[in-house]
Amino acid sequence: MLISSFIGLVISIASVSPLAHAESGGPTTAKPAENITVRDSDETNTMVPAEDAAKQAPPVSTLDKIKSVAELEYYGLYYGPAIGNFSRSYSNEYGHPLTDQFLLNYIYTGYKVTPNIIPGVTVLSDLEPVSGGNITMLDPYLRLTTKGLFRGNGFDMYQELRYFVPATQESHDLGKLGTFGVFDAVTYQVPNSRFTVGAWGKFYWGFFNEPSTSFAFNGIHYVTYKGVPNPLSNGQLYFRPNLFYTFSPRVQGTLYYEMYASHFLHDSFWNWDHGAAGINTDVQVGAMVTIVNGLMLNPYIIIQTGGAISTQSTAIGGQIFITLF
Repeated sequence: MLISSFIGLVISIASVSPLAHAESGGPTTAKPAENITVRDSDETNTMVPAEDAAKQAPPVSTLDKIKSVAELEYYGLYYGPAIGNFSRSYSNEYGHPLTDQFLLNYIYTGYKVTPNIIPGVTVLSDLEPVSGGNITMLDPYLRLTTKGLFRGNGFDMYQELRYFVPATQESHDLGKLGTFGVFDAVTYQVPNSRFTVGAWGKFYWGFFNEPSTSFAFNGIHYVTYKGVPNPLSNGQLYFRPNLFYTFSPRVQGTLYYEMYASHFLHDSFWNWDHGAAGINTDVQVGAMVTIVNGLMLNPYIIIQTGGAISTQSTAIGGQIFITLF
């Protein structure tokens, strides 16, 4: 129902989307010249051979060399309690029941083939702070990121191809063979205004070696895992339009409308489930705050739009963005 990858990954907010990674540059090296001009201690110009000037330049540190070719970021997606019942939260694509709050953790690593093309690995985990601090590892995914390839006149685009590796015991028991996905985000800065509009979408399609222990109920196939029947959902589709208003260089108002649908194994491709009573749609109202460069927080209120709005259908949520390099 909720995500950000992703889901996504997922995703910086000021340039593309909450799941789109902030551009992390490194030291650049200009094309060597035949000769360059330097100023001596007497403030007189002296022509010095380029190779001698290079010897005088400060050495580039190992960390700066790593930053120039590597990417390391953290993204956290918090599903908090309903404001009318702090013991209740909402389910999501990983099948959490409507009970405790939890935090999805994404650690992004990547190698910059070019500044715009970055293959990498994302490690996923789930922290349940009110259930003894349990941490559950989730299936990691390989990704190929492209960003800035379509940029100009206020537009910016970000794309990811993803493959989720069935590395966890849960995926093994459910018969997962892997999941392919795409994530796309676009933003547009409205000229002569403080508004930025945009949207992101995610599409996942998984493959199963269906366990012999699976069973069908009302046309949906299930596998029992840890005593709980899990529907074999092999498709997920997300779409979220976004609206941002810039109050200051470090504070933006945020408004999201998120929609989610799932597809079940053996169903017709065109038969997608939108959730009972529209539970798979919600509005998120909040603020994006840059604490320091490389650290952004986005707390918001989640309002379920499938039925009557109440304190039981309104929850607390948020996002955390940390860019190390």
